[in-house]
Formats: sequence, structure tokens, C-alpha cells
Amino acid sequence: MARVLVVDPGIWRRPQRRCGGAAMTGGNAPLAGMRGLPLLGRASERVALHELLNDARRGSGSALVIEGVAGVGKSRLLAEAAGAAEGMTVLAARGLEAEAVLPYAGLADLLAPLLHLLPRIPAARSAALRGALALDLPAGTERFATCAAVLSLLSQAADDHPLVLCIDDVQWLDPPSVEAVVFAARRVAGLAAAVLVTSRADEPAAPALDGLPRLVLGGLDEAAGVELIRRCTGRRTAASVGATLVRATGGNPLALTEVLDLLTDDQLAGRAPIDDPLPIGPAVERAMTRRLRILPASTRQALTVAAAAASADLAPVADAVRRLGGSGIADLEPAEDAGIVTIARAAVEFRHPLLRAAAYQDAPGSLRLAAHRVLAETASGERGADQRAWHLAAAAAGPDEAVAAALEVAATRARRGAGYAVATTTLARAAHLTPDHRRRTRRLLQAARDARLAGRLDQADQLLDQAAEGCDDAGTMLAIDHARGGIRVLAGDPLAGHALLTQAAERVVGSDPSRAAILLAEAAYAVTQCGMTSRAVALARRAASLLPVDGHPDARGQVNLSLAHLLALGGSVAEARPLFDALQPFLEAMDTAENTLALASTAHGRIWLEDYRQADDILARVITASRVRGSFAALSIALLARGDLQYRTGTWHAASADATEAVALASEAQEPVMVAFALLFRARVEAARGEADACHGTVATIRDLTATLPLGSLSGFYPADTLGFLELGTGHPDLAIDHLESVRVFSDAHGWNDPWVTPWLPDLVESYLRLGRLDEGRGLLDRLEELAVSGGRTWTAAVTRRYRGVLADTPAASDEAFVAAVVLHEQTPIPFERARTLLCWGERLRRDRRLADARDRLRQALDTFDRLGARPWAQRAATELAGTGARGHRPAEYGSAGMPSAGLAALTPQETQVALHVAQGLSNPEVAAALFLTRKTVEFHLGNVYRKLGVRTRSQLTHSLSGAAPPA
Repeated sequence: MARVLVVDPGIWRRPQRRCGGAAMTGGNAPLAGMRGLPLLGRASERVALHELLNDARRGSGSALVIEGVAGVGKSRLLAEAAGAAEGMTVLAARGLEAEAVLPYAGLADLLAPLLHLLPRIPAARSAALRGALALDLPAGTERFATCAAVLSLLSQAADDHPLVLCIDDVQWLDPPSVEAVVFAARRVAGLAAAVLVTSRADEPAAPALDGLPRLVLGGLDEAAGVELIRRCTGRRTAASVGATLVRATGGNPLALTEVLDLLTDDQLAGRAPIDDPLPIGPAVERAMTRRLRILPASTRQALTVAAAAASADLAPVADAVRRLGGSGIADLEPAEDAGIVTIARAAVEFRHPLLRAAAYQDAPGSLRLAAHRVLAETASGERGADQRAWHLAAAAAGPDEAVAAALEVAATRARRGAGYAVATTTLARAAHLTPDHRRRTRRLLQAARDARLAGRLDQADQLLDQAAEGCDDAGTMLAIDHARGGIRVLAGDPLAGHALLTQAAERVVGSDPSRAAILLAEAAYAVTQCGMTSRAVALARRAASLLPVDGHPDARGQVNLSLAHLLALGGSVAEARPLFDALQPFLEAMDTAENTLALASTAHGRIWLEDYRQADDILARVITASRVRGSFAALSIALLARGDLQYRTGTWHAASADATEAVALASEAQEPVMVAFALLFRARVEAARGEADACHGTVATIRDLTATLPLGSLSGFYPADTLGFLELGTGHPDLAIDHLESVRVFSDAHGWNDPWVTPWLPDLVESYLRLGRLDEGRGLLDRLEELAVSGGRTWTAAVTRRYRGVLADTPAASDEAFVAAVVLHEQTPIPFERARTLLCWGERLRRDRRLADARDRLRQALDTFDRLGARPWAQRAATELAGTGARGHRPAEYGSAGMPSAGLAALTPQETQVALHVAQGLSNPEVAAALFLTRKTVEFHLGNVYRKLGVRTRSQLTHSLSGAAPPA
């Protein structure tokens, strides 16, 4: 039997809040005229639902959004799924407009029967979820910590029994609950769980639903509609009239049942004409209002209270009715008899949202205000305090500081539990009720900051505009512009953000130099997204020069860290390294969890300085802390940095896996600029592997994503650099030159010259040399050599000697240059670049007819390219090797991690991540927690890893991965 309490398959009720124990169904019910009727029509929809449930029972979970207009039967279809959930645990919740401002209210309903499983999930996740559901003090302020906890809890529950989650009217569910549910819905593929969500087509859907499968529910067909009419009325209805009504209403069951009450017997029988157009649409609501007005006055008053209530709990509604002079529950009985509400399990439910709206809107304004006042008096507990604040706000006739203050407290509670979207809405309402202008501005500013943390950048911008209106305080205006500048950068308009930040800095450069320095440091970061390295470094230098000697150490550390990062980006290694070294105590004292972004930025700077060990240590800290806290923004940046490190040091499959995860996390966090950067890095790996179609596709995605954003580095510089590298590797140096010369123009304009950060210059040198355009190649090589001397990096010096060896006039001079290059390569673990040097050396030796020496160099190069998966470069080396007369040479059989290269290359990015984590000794549940997956998904991927790599045990996998870069 299904582990679900079903009173009537035609009645869709909601679970009692904080119920616990066995799960119960919940949600809207159809109107009284449809109660108890079988579900008519919907054959294909029912088949789809039953298949989804059967897949979930087999452990292959999926999600479905059922979308349609009001009254089309979404809730009825959801009830059908609940009734068919044989052997499954049914979890249910329904969105209510009044509860959309209560963070995690919907999630509390949904998960109430599973809370006894909290001790079985990781402690950090359990603490995050307990804090979100007000079962304990909030555990942190990361948006996605609760999302990860929900996934862990559902995974545990699905181990015991298959699950079906039924969420009705998701458009009215509070935003943090929507985010958590959708996060889990995207990851149930390996779980014995189905997620069903209904959404009103005439209400704005939550953006989080994008990408989930959808079933658009239309009206009933003619046969089903006519049958519905026959069953709903005891009056004679002509067949032609029934067909006309179905066509006129579009088969909408609610419209059909309501229009019947508006027609006479003669009209139904076909003896009298029917109005054209039919009295539907707004008339449906009028018909509902007519049903309400025939009820006793005491019942209409009680319905107004129930409609105004922030929850379906019966006790506070009955108490409020009594405070207004009524009898309590008894006043609602006529409405229940009329099929307007249901009363069961200490809850009162309207049978349709339109009935609730009609009961509220048809009441006199004075009664609505009185209802909210008495409901505020009945509210108790912490969540009740939030409800009380909103009821007082609804009852306020004008600005009221006491009510605004209560809302501000509610917003603070939401923020502590990472309910930033709810905090935004609550503070915006508080600001509207605030009589003091300066206090109103302050609340709007904080609401904008919350909107930014919720990923709602457009809303944050609008709130800042409101805050700026009439702002007469210089300090507050500075904070507004500071926030606005940061939002512009996140939204992909870094030039606008840079302008706002620099203008704000200039206003306080004399009065508050430390604040000005921080603003300029942020402005410097903004212009790097446009590729303006020289400008960014100049701004960072000025920011550092403004710092007072006795200024706050945190401000000094923050500004100098930005300067060190940008100096490394611009190739000024001699300046950047001692600055990073001097900042080491500051970095070590940082709280990792609170400073993940700054530490990830530091790690990237260390990579550019070739300080790989330091970078790896920092990234281990950041990635571990970010995974535990569910900090997706910081984790995506850190994964991107680690991917860069792994690419350079020769673990390309791990690098690709990190880039793919960074794309997914940045997408979840709604950060399009970071998505584009992560895609760009993935394109670089695809180019190195010679995956031309994939690389071009990724670059096209980047350009589409950034088409409307003024991001020169993302829309032009980086993609052209990547495509040039691809063409060089695949044997088209002429096409490579076309791309790389456009990069050269951009670089000359903006000072993006460091060949270690973006290696366009060495690639352009080689492209000219391969085409025999030696003079142009020499000119660029001279420029590269100047940068190698000024930059002081081992790799740049090695690459310069590589091409000096290619151009040398004599074999002796060539050998001398190549030997020097290889010696330098040995000092820095960059196997791909060492192999490129050996390839060039082997080619030169072959031209000089020194075939035995050429074979040795070419074999080494070929083995390395094969281990890395650099197929076009391996093909080039193999062709050259064959030209030396080599016979019987086979490519290396083992990849860079000691595994068969074919198997290594066959792993998907997700399989690679799972394999790397397992190789570090993590259990399957620990891997699932780290990667925000279900345990079943980890088991599925691990099975594929074993099969593809030809191993049978975890110890064998660990041994085979001993050379791979370890995950944090």
C-alpha cells in the first residue's frame, strides 16, 4: 500500500504544518460540483504520470512541471498521481500567496514527515536545514547550503521507500523553498523519487524552473467535456449545447462547471439562445462571488478571515473569527456545506484559489483591515512573529514605524537562514511603511544587498534607484553607488560598474582614503573583465598609494591583495611575488569560510607566478570550505582556478571535470559572467585535445551569452585566442594567424601582453614559423623575449629558447637553444609545453638529417601528447616520427594518471570527479555530499568508472589514479 493517507481521491488536501510521522497528501481540491468524480480525459497525461512514478520506483527519478491556466485541472492531475503512488511515500506542499513572504514555509510542509532522518545526513547539512526550518538557530548564510541538505535528506528517505514530491501552485511558494525543491529536482536521476510541480500559466513562473521538463495542460477534449457537463448537472443538456460550451470554454473544467450555473434550463436544453460570447473569464469570478453572497453574513466574515490568514491552520482562524464577534469554526460550516472550503485535520482550505481571492476581494475594506489586525493578535512563536508583522503591514493605513521595524526584524531572521529573496521583499515593504526618509533609504539599500545575494540583480538595481531618490546623506549615497557598481559588474556591465566605483572613490579620496582605496581596487577588478589590464594595474597602484600608514590592516590587506593579483595578471612578476609573500600572514589569518573569494583570487595569482604548491594548498582550503558551506559562487571560482592549475601541470581530464562543474554551479548561482569564463576554460581544453566541433560550439555559446555585455575579453580576446590555438594544433597555421592577429590588436590596445596568462604570442610566433614567414616570426619572437626577461618566468624563458632553436642558423646553435629550453622546462612541471619543445626539436633534427636523435625527441613528445589526450599534437609527432624511418612504434598505453588512456579519455567530467574523490578515500555518501549529488548517482557513476578503467575495487582505482591531481 502507498504510505499516504488518502481520504478521497477527488479531494486534494494539504499536510498539517510540522506534522511528522506518515506523509499525507496536500493541496487544492476541485470545486464541489466535481467532488468524487473520476478524472475525465487526460489519457496521455495519466500515462506520462504513471510512467514517471514507475521509473521512480525503479530508482530512475525525474521531475515534471505541469503548467496550465487556472481551473484547467492541474491539481486534479496531481491528486491522480498521489492516488497512484502505490508503495511510495508522498510528500506534498502547496504555495499560498500569503505565505510567499515566509522563508522555507513550503519546505517545512514538504519535509515535515522526513525530519526524523536529519541525524542520518552530514552534520553541516543537517544544521543548515534545521536552521532554515526554524528547528534550531541558523547555521550560516549560504544560499545553497539548504538546497544541498534537502537533496541529502531526500536521498536518505528514498533509500527506505520511493518518494513522490507533489508541489501545487509553485508560483506562490516562497522563493527559498522553490530554489531548494528545484535544486533537488535537477538531481533525482539516480534517486527513487519523482518530483511533480504545478504552475499557473497566467502567473509569472519562478526562473528556477527553467530547464525542467514541462507538461502543458490544455482543456478537455469534446467527449470528456460533454461527459463532465452530464455528470455535473441533473438538468437535461442538449448534445449540441454541450459541444458548444466545451468549445467556448476551451475545455477548461472550472469554466465549464461555473458557466452551467449561469444558464437557464431552456438554454441548456437548446430551447433558448446562449449569449455570445459566453459569460466566462471574469464572469467565472463573478459567479464565485455570487455563491459567496448567498451565505450568512457571519460566514462571509469568517471566510474573509480565512482568506486573509497566512496559513491554513484552523486554530488561529477560529480565534480571529471569535475576536471579531463570531462563533469560530461553526461560522465556516455553511461554506463547507456549499463546497467553498474543506475543514479537516485542523486546517481550513478553499477549494480553489479563485474562491479565496473572491472571498477576500468582495469583503469591505474595513473588514479586511480588521481581519488582518485580529490575525496579527493571534500569531505566536518565531514564525508567527513574521506572520504578525505582515498582517500588521496589511492592516496599516499609512506609514507606521512600529510595523516597519517588525518587518525589518522578520527580514533579519530570513537573512540569517539565507532566505535572501524573502528578506528582499520584506525589507522593501518595510521601507514603504517607513515615515523617516533616511531610515527608509537605509532599508532599501539593505534590501538591494539581499536581492544581490539572492541572484536578483535587476531587482537590486531597482531598489537602489528607489534608495537614491532624494537621498541627502553623502555616506549613504556612497554606499548606494558602491553597491550599484558591484551589481553592474556581476550583471556583466563592468565598464558601468567601473565608472560608478571610480566616481564614488573620487568623492571621498580626501576625507576617507581607505574607503577610496577599496573602491578603486574593486574598479580595477571590473575593467579586467574587459581585458584592460594596463588600466586595471594603474588603478590598483593608485588604490595602494592612497592607503594611510595607520589605516585599518584589513583595508590594507584587501587593496594590496588586489594589486598583487593584477600585477601577476599583467606579467609584473618581480613586483607581484614579494607582495604576495608579504601578504602571507594576512592570508593565513583569514577565515577560509568567510573569505573564499579573496583566497581563490590569491590562488590564481600564485598560478600565474608559477607557485603551484602554494596555489594548490590555498585551493584545497577554499574548495573544502565552499563544498561544506554550499558556497556555489566561491566554489565555481576555485574550481576554475584549480582547473587552470591542472591543465598546466598535465591532468587534463581533471581540469575538464572541474570546468564542467564550475559551469553548472555558476549557472545555478545565476552568474552569467562566471559561466562564460568557465566555458572559456573548457573550450581551451577542447582546443588542446583537438575537439574542433566541441570547441567551436563552446565558443559560440560564450559569444551568445556575452553578446549584449561589454566584455571585450570574453567576447573577443579569449575566444579568438582559443580558436587560434585550436587551428595551430590541427594543422592550420594560416587560420590560426587570422584569429591571433585580432588578439594582437586587442592586446596592443589594452596591455594584455603576458604570454603565461594568455599564450597567444608564442602561438602566433609558431604559426608564422610554420608558414615559413620567418621575418614576421622573428619580430614577434623579439617581443616575446623582452617579455620573458621582464616577467622572469621559467616557462616564458623556455618557450623563447624553443623558437630560437627553430630559427638557429647552425645545428650547434639549435641544440644549445633547445637544451637550454628543456633544462628550464624541468624546473616547472608543464608537460604539454615540454612536449611541444621536444616536438620542435625533433622536427629540426630531422631537417638536419640527424634521424636517430630526432626519433628520441619525437618519441618522448608523442608519449606525452598521447598521455594528455592532445590528439592533433600526437598526430603531428607521429607523422614526424614516421618520417625518420621509425618502425613499430606504438603510442603510449597509459594515461597521465597511470590508467589506460582510452579509458581515461572515455570518462565523463562527472565520472572523473567521482573517481578522483573516491581515490582520496571518501565513502560514497561523502562523495555525494561533496559533489551535491545523490548517493545512488555516485554509485551509478562509480560503476561506469570501474567498467571503463578496467578496475574492480576502490584500492585498484586509488592505485590507478595515484598520479592524478587530488581533489580538495
